[in-house]
Amino acid sequence: MNNRSLQVVFKDESVLIMNSNSKKLHFIDSKGNTHTCELHHAASSTNTDLVKRVKYTEEVLKHIWTAQTDKHEAQKHNDENMNLESISNQNHFKLNIFF
Repeated sequence: MNNRSLQVVFKDESVLIMNSNSKKLHFIDSKGNTHTCELHHAASSTNTDLVKRVKYTEEVLKHIWTAQTDKHEAQKHNDENMNLESISNQNHFKLNIFF
């Protein structure tokens, strides 16, 4: 299936779902409340929990991207060599990417 979505499930069971086709972000907080906004407005939301998780997700994705594009360099300098499993285990979240 190709729905161009990114889903992150955090350890408190809150869920962040981004869909690049609809340009929407859906956030289900740990109490089950649903918040929806445009992707480009997510970082400026008044919901601090949503903003915190969006920024965290962005940093994790940047790290994964960098690890993939700089794989050889990271292997030379073992301090930056982390894979998705080790990142997930450290931060207790689950990342699902659907393209």
